Amino acid sequence: SNRRAETTVAAEDPQTPPQMTLPGDATDPASDPDPVADPAADPEPEAGPDPVPVVDPDPAVDPDPAVDPDPDPRLAADAAAAADRLALDALRVLVSEAQTGAKVGVEEDAPGLVAAVESLRADAIQALRAGDYAGAKAALQALLEKSPNDPDATFRMGLVGHYAGDLDAAEASYQRATELAPDDPRPLNNLALLALRRNDPDAARKHLAAARSRAPTDPDVLTNLARLAEDPEQALALYAEALDARPDHGPARLGRAQLRVERGDFPGAHGDLQVLLAEGAPYRGQALDTLGVLARRQGDLAGAESMHREAAAADPPAPEARTNLALVLLDQRKAGEAAKLLEAEVARRPESARTWLALGIARTQLAQDSPPLLYEAKAAYERSLELDDANWATHHNYALCAERFGNYLFAMQQYERAIELAPAQGAPYANLARLLQRGGKADKALSLLEVASEQAPDDYELAYQRAYLLAEEGRNIEARDSLRRFLELAPPDDPRVPEASKGLGGSGG
Repeated sequence: SNRRAETTVAAEDPQTPPQMTLPGDATDPASDPDPVADPAADPEPEAGPDPVPVVDPDPAVDPDPAVDPDPDPRLAADAAAAADRLALDALRVLVSEAQTGAKVGVEEDAPGLVAAVESLRADAIQALRAGDYAGAKAALQALLEKSPNDPDATFRMGLVGHYAGDLDAAEASYQRATELAPDDPRPLNNLALLALRRNDPDAARKHLAAARSRAPTDPDVLTNLARLAEDPEQALALYAEALDARPDHGPARLGRAQLRVERGDFPGAHGDLQVLLAEGAPYRGQALDTLGVLARRQGDLAGAESMHREAAAADPPAPEARTNLALVLLDQRKAGEAAKLLEAEVARRPESARTWLALGIARTQLAQDSPPLLYEAKAAYERSLELDDANWATHHNYALCAERFGNYLFAMQQYERAIELAPAQGAPYANLARLLQRGGKADKALSLLEVASEQAPDDYELAYQRAYLLAEEGRNIEARDSLRRFLELAPPDDPRVPEASKGLGGSGG
């Protein structure tokens, strides 16, 4: 569905994305699951509504966050926790010098033992920050030999595995840390992150609920719960609780701003983002990027482009800024510039499914003048699906690409998959109905659009498609009703509005 990303706030999260083994890209349309062109559908499309593209279903968020560390980890003064704050792109990391809710140190003050343990702890923390996981592991192992039940060291052993990609070892250490420190929310928070890595959001919610029971006002835990909330109102309430607990908590304010943009609360989003825009602030780049998304939603493409460029140049840069900039360039029909930007971005972030999707869209646009680029567009969509098979927009755009190859049956299957994933999105229904009508199945197409209108009653594309199909069937009174509905819903600058108005007699009646 078209929801915000499940970016999270972490007690500490790896500074490098997990390496993913990807199957080889297919670049020949014959490798499609169903490469047979549908002869029942006219090879040369007849005049009718254009296919409905989906350029960017969710530009406000980062479904594939990069993890560049913030140069200044001290984001908030918290004397009670004595915590450093390290911001990762779209991730919140808590680096506790003194333990939050867990005992730090040794059980017996043997001569020199406390000093030795704390020296090893300092070495481990320094190594973790430097990315020296082997050094951190060695220091922590030496510490645990001296103090086997040290909960903080056990937790940090989990971090070593988490950072290094040994998730099983990380899970075992986090589980042990929860037993050693019954009041510490951090291990449970990070167990939730591991569950998300394994595509188990229900388990993640259970871990976070347990963490909240240990620390009801912990803003990191509350923000993670908000990110995973199915109900937007519940998410807003959780963000508010996090900000009540710590008004300068950047991830909560950024998450609330992104949700407000998604819900159309632009004044509320703007207010949140202004708080994050101070020079040198750790979330300045992401705030600028979200302001760019807001500007694009409001039709200000020049303002959006400026904001995304500034976000990409911020320190640290917003992880999605370059992809969002490319999408604005696509809106401006600058597909060549967008494609170059996206090709560099997928080289920098090869695990970003969203960026591969955007590259596929750019290559599809360029293929209007250079048809061989359709093969490269197809490869980009396939890579995006390898990384994230649950994005309805990727299936939808892949279907549009398949139509260009003449693989109509396969395109229909992809539209059906998009509908399954996001039943409230109108575009896949409209395009599937168009293909059904072309294949001589007008009744089935109209029945599909009836279902679609119930799922997405305010989608003007559905109204336009329905008007066209009804007119083709000679049902002119119903067609005019649907055309009136299109005029009610469509933005005034839609290029089809004048023609539709003229078709109804010039006044919409």
